Amino acid sequence: MFASNTGTILGAQIVGGTGVDKRIDVIATAMQMGLSVDQLKDLNLCFAPPFSGVRDPVNVAGMVASNIRSNRYNVLHWSDLETINFDTVTLIDVRSATDYKNRTLSGAINIPVEDLRQRMNEIPKDKLTIVFCNYGKKGYFAHNILRQCGFDDVYNINGGLTVFQLGKLSFKKRVKQENNIEAETLVQSNTPILSNTEVTPSPIVENQKVATEQQHVDVPVMENPIFSEPPSLHDSIPVLQLEPNTKNTHVVEKLALQENADELPPIVSNVVLTSDTPIIEVDASGLNCPGPIMKLAKTMNNANAGDIVRIIATDSSFGHDVKTWCEKKGYRLLEYKNSNAKVSAVLLKC
Repeated sequence: MFASNTGTILGAQIVGGTGVDKRIDVIATAMQMGLSVDQLKDLNLCFAPPFSGVRDPVNVAGMVASNIRSNRYNVLHWSDLETINFDTVTLIDVRSATDYKNRTLSGAINIPVEDLRQRMNEIPKDKLTIVFCNYGKKGYFAHNILRQCGFDDVYNINGGLTVFQLGKLSFKKRVKQENNIEAETLVQSNTPILSNTEVTPSPIVENQKVATEQQHVDVPVMENPIFSEPPSLHDSIPVLQLEPNTKNTHVVEKLALQENADELPPIVSNVVLTSDTPIIEVDASGLNCPGPIMKLAKTMNNANAGDIVRIIATDSSFGHDVKTWCEKKGYRLLEYKNSNAKVSAVLLKC
């Protein structure tokens, strides 16, 4: 969080595994010293390849904030989408065709970021262009490509589909919960003090109660009013749709079930692994992208057809990388686990 006029750092939150305390300490020190986000991006922090990048996440956060502040990078937050008139917008999903098929926003066209330059003639320049991906990184690349090619009104959805979905689910849940509290309070405030005295509720109060219930009857909520952990990305899919026959900027959100999105990535279940199954173990812990994939590729190249390989990685992007990599190489993904900031994948070389 930062002040847009001065760039003063107002606060920060970090969620993750090993190393988050270090990053928070750096930002806390920067705040105490009165540094701005523009200075944050220039901090010369330690690194040791291939265990960390030249640019620390703290530097990257400062770069993003500085780009936003200088209008070099235009972002939309998930809540901003409710104010968009989608009749005047080109919505582009810049992920792969496979990801687009699994889940996307209603009305979005699919132009993978790798094909963006070749298919730029499909994007009208007289409309606002909104790009998005899973987490925001590919959307950022697409935003820069379009801006450099003459598209002025381009925005990237901050945090991608992940933040959008979690934000909308949490927001809808909170609205429903608060409304229930209001309705209960309304009923309690009109309960007769004397239990043996028959009192007819006021028609006005009754009408208010009915109106309150009708107002929120269509709000989708989960069964538990409060959840202890974020809902799965694959339990429901956010879909944006305009209300029919309207030209205003009101957007309605619907949650649709997706049958083929139970696992990420898809798991091949017709191979049974036992304690006696010979498995080639690969430890890629501590390596940053593309380190785990490179180490896995070397192992798979040396393996024979029918060999099974298990790899352990701590890079947060490896889960999505290994799925796409298997599809391209023709390997079969037998098992996938993600727990305690560690990703475990078991592959079969065909």
